[in-house]
Amino acid sequence: KKLFTELEGQQFNPEPQHVNFGEYAKEWMKKVIPAFESPTKRNDYKSALNSRVLPYFRRMSFYQITSVELQDFAASMKKKSGKDKGEPLSRQRIQNIVIPLRAIWEDAADQHRWNLRNPFETLNKHLPSKPRKRSGKVFRFDEWHRFIACAPVFFRPHLEFMIMTGLSAREVAGLKKEDVSEKAITLNRSIVLGEE
Repeated sequence: KKLFTELEGQQFNPEPQHVNFGEYAKEWMKKVIPAFESPTKRNDYKSALNSRVLPYFRRMSFYQITSVELQDFAASMKKKSGKDKGEPLSRQRIQNIVIPLRAIWEDAADQHRWNLRNPFETLNKHLPSKPRKRSGKVFRFDEWHRFIACAPVFFRPHLEFMIMTGLSAREVAGLKKEDVSEKAITLNRSIVLGEE
């Protein structure tokens, strides 16, 4: 089919049942992931694809990736270690793992001009529900003052600065004199963990 299509001067677009997800994903990863500016995003995509997505979908064709298959995939994802080993992953974690899977599926569908129903449309309805957040009580201003009064004297200005600005100890430690003025505190530095 490819030979005759090319002989006719047309572009050959294989059908989804003839394109293997694993092979396409490997090429996609070589081409697309290095182009991401963020090392964190590159690491997140590689981790999700290598640890969860490829082991599950490697041998499937794109035609086999249906909404029902995605529901089975989401239901199969469990924590691999720790005290909660074997427990289902959280909704947010599953969504983060599905992001690169969806990107590959959409790029393949676009590249080969497939007119398929998007299997990701209904996935969110089948993910674990979001845990309800407790409406925790917050410290009042006078309670913060009592809290600060219990801290060692030498640490109080530092603690008060953290409380009033919302900065963490690491962020405060990274401040330089030129970052602080009478009108504003400017945080314009970030440290990204190195790549493998």
